[in-house]
Amino acid sequence: MTFTEEYSIQNNSKNSKMSNLVIAGNFVGHKGNFSGKVVINTETGLIERVSRLEDRLSEDEYRELIPDYHFEFPNLIFPGFIDIHVHAREDESQKQSYKEDFFTASQAAINGGVVGFFDMPNNDPIPVTNLETWQRKKELVEKSLVDVVPYYAIMPGSVPFEINAPAKIYMGHSVGNIGFERDEDIEEVLSQYEGKFVAFHCESPNVMHEHESAATHEQKRPMRAEVEAIKQALRLIEKYDLEGHICHLSTAEGFKLIRQAKDRGVRVTSEVSPNHLYFTSKDRIDGFLQVNPPLRTKKNRRALMRAFSLGQIEYLATDHAPHSIEENEKGISGIPGLDTYGYFVTLLMHMGVDESIILKTCSYNPSLLASRFTGEKYGKIEEGYVGSLTVINTWNKTEITRDMLKTKCGWSPFEGLVFPGRIEATIVRGKVYSNFV
Repeated sequence: MTFTEEYSIQNNSKNSKMSNLVIAGNFVGHKGNFSGKVVINTETGLIERVSRLEDRLSEDEYRELIPDYHFEFPNLIFPGFIDIHVHAREDESQKQSYKEDFFTASQAAINGGVVGFFDMPNNDPIPVTNLETWQRKKELVEKSLVDVVPYYAIMPGSVPFEINAPAKIYMGHSVGNIGFERDEDIEEVLSQYEGKFVAFHCESPNVMHEHESAATHEQKRPMRAEVEAIKQALRLIEKYDLEGHICHLSTAEGFKLIRQAKDRGVRVTSEVSPNHLYFTSKDRIDGFLQVNPPLRTKKNRRALMRAFSLGQIEYLATDHAPHSIEENEKGISGIPGLDTYGYFVTLLMHMGVDESIILKTCSYNPSLLASRFTGEKYGKIEEGYVGSLTVINTWNKTEITRDMLKTKCGWSPFEGLVFPGRIEATIVRGKVYSNFV
């Protein structure tokens, strides 16, 4: 079946003349939680009205706000989750679209409660390295059911784009044909990006060259590769006043360096993936949990979880990196994660991570980043903001099975795991997607 046949996609507003959708329930907001109703204009996709239970409404106003959907306890309605690190795989050549494309990535996103994502630039064979390839990527994005912000890649010889777009530097080679051969070559390029937002894939090419003959993936990309790269990234962020961002943090020592840099005023943020919060290097079997940077020890995992739960890491990002099952069996780096983003959030909450931390790392902080590159307002349940919401049921347990996945690659590292909650609905600009309502 198609996505729309398989899902209950509902947008039959009782206020059809006004093209409004009314959602009622318990909302998680940046100024505190509240019970009430939200009116979304389904033509503009924006929130038109927010009413709280304590608001005094006239009888006519009350009738106008009869909800199309009432998500009762134990559902929590968040401003829509945004994943800032996704590899949708599709470029104009279409040679890697058998792994994923923007439409299937958006299906997986909705499945996981994600209303928008940032797409990485290391496409193979056509990476996004100039304005022309970025603009052609923007055209491909149009097939997505959710909002997408494309990155461009910083290469040897690169110069900043004149348009407002996020930049990503792969300090060492990852998947695709971009990256630097030596640590010493990176500063010359980044010196031109003063004041710009730059995201860093932190693995030192020098350290990786030293270990390229090692026996295992983890040994070829040791913790020192990340730590040395983070040291260099922080030095360059501070020297050139970059707005720096460290992707997929995997080491406790790397986190410590970032925190020390923040304490001295360096403009830097970081993200952590469910992969590095849940799995360790002992879990990797048959290539299916191979990722760059690699999974680490239990000690590192625990340190990152503690930092995340304390709100010291700004983003939860999947690093969704799909490959075919056959490619993973042969040992390729990349783990899919969009389908299970919101389900993993229910696990974090069950483990004691506060709702306010979930709001900041999954919605508010990613929304601020999206807003600066799109010009639209995301991440708040207020009038004029994009009407995209994530509804999480915190009580109904869900086992992840292969048949519930939407990603084209067809597998998840969390298959067989029972999460303590589920995605009740994903609302994208006033369109309701749900298996359950």
